[in-house]
Amino acid sequence: MKFRPSHGWRRFIAAFAILLVVCEALVYVATTPRPTEQFMELYVLGPNQLVAGYYPNNRPNLHIGEQLVWYLGVTNNMGSVQFISIVVKLSNQTIQ
Repeated sequence: MKFRPSHGWRRFIAAFAILLVVCEALVYVATTPRPTEQFMELYVLGPNQLVAGYYPNNRPNLHIGEQLVWYLGVTNNMGSVQFISIVVKLSNQTIQ
């Protein structure tokens, strides 16, 4: 005598398989990290650590010996250690 599953048994197996696939998909979505944008950030801030007031009295022509205070920042959002080189040169068209 052969075993023949009833329609109720087949529906139970089909519902169980669908539920299993849905649960596996939910676990995959919940545990997989979202991709993030990788970038490096370079910024210059004025003396009050704001994006303003870079020059005293808002005049870019400086005299010899006059001091400026700027804050240079670099942020690494690449997800790993990066080697960078920063070269800062302050001049105008009259300086070679």
